[in-house]
Amino acid sequence: MTRRRNSRAALLVALAGLALASTACVTPLLMLDSSAPLEGRLYQVTGPVEGESCQIFVLGIPVSGEASLRTALERARGHAADALVEVVVDEWMVHTFFYGERCTQVRAKGIRFTDQPAPYMVPMPAIPPAPARPAEPAQPARAEPAAAGPGATARPADGKPGAYVPVDEDLAKTDNGGLPFPEPAKAEPPPEKKLSKAERAALERQKRQEDRKRAAEEKRRAAEEKKLQAEQARLAAEAAAQAKVEAEARARAEAEARARAEEEARPVPADFQSFCRFQPGELVRIEAKAEKVQGEFVRCLWNGVRVKTAAGEQRLVAFETIWTVTKAPPPPPAEPAPAAPAPAAPATGG
Repeated sequence: MTRRRNSRAALLVALAGLALASTACVTPLLMLDSSAPLEGRLYQVTGPVEGESCQIFVLGIPVSGEASLRTALERARGHAADALVEVVVDEWMVHTFFYGERCTQVRAKGIRFTDQPAPYMVPMPAIPPAPARPAEPAQPARAEPAAAGPGATARPADGKPGAYVPVDEDLAKTDNGGLPFPEPAKAEPPPEKKLSKAERAALERQKRQEDRKRAAEEKRRAAEEKKLQAEQARLAAEAAAQAKVEAEARARAEAEARARAEEEARPVPADFQSFCRFQPGELVRIEAKAEKVQGEFVRCLWNGVRVKTAAGEQRLVAFETIWTVTKAPPPPPAEPAPAAPAPAAPATGG
């Protein structure tokens, strides 16, 4: 998934020269504890999973895909998990002049439910508090004589109260017969195991094999990313070419419509106003130099009379070829079709 995002970013950089402006943003959507109820069920965590659902836009029009949360969750769950836990959903969008993409991304941990229900845990009884220790009786105060000299304190001699001898403070801080405690021995690291020549050669061969595998995997990934970038560049070029063709077609249609409107808006010359005194829908007969045209009067343009013939097509007869334009009589009513004879009743036996 990370390689796919890196390839898209590289594609956007390659197309920066064609786009007038581009924007990209990532928006966190939501966080879930789980995608399914977990109460009363046991499960095992299968590992981290990711899922993504994207929709591509060309000139603001969606052309493929969808960016729904349901699709992203299904892709993240896949066939390796029954549900998801620790679900994090983000949305990221990229917009350029003619290309846009909106994706919904799901990151979570997949789990597998077991067949056994969760065991019921019996609550442990509360531990009673420890009883309070009774207070000891107060000892009577006893006056001690002053120290015999500086740097010494007094203590009973031979355990008999009332007799005190001077004691050195440094000796009083030890409990080893007046001697300081020995320093603890430092743990020495275990001696390194010496490898034989064959073992060292085997380790070197294994390291070289791992390096070759790593290099081959990196080369394969680079080829896949290059192929993906080429495919995306091709799709973008096709979309740009299609957009250019559509823009040219729209420009031609607008130019033709504008020219037609300008032509129809031109006034009819005064010399031919007598040919234009009819109402739209009236039947007229036009006698020209080489033909006679009869049909419904449509309108007069600056260069001729437009009529609709019986065949349903509209014709424009130029003023320079017209001799006369007269009103034509309505067509005779159509005669009713003769009724079909009734079929004879079949004979029945007596």
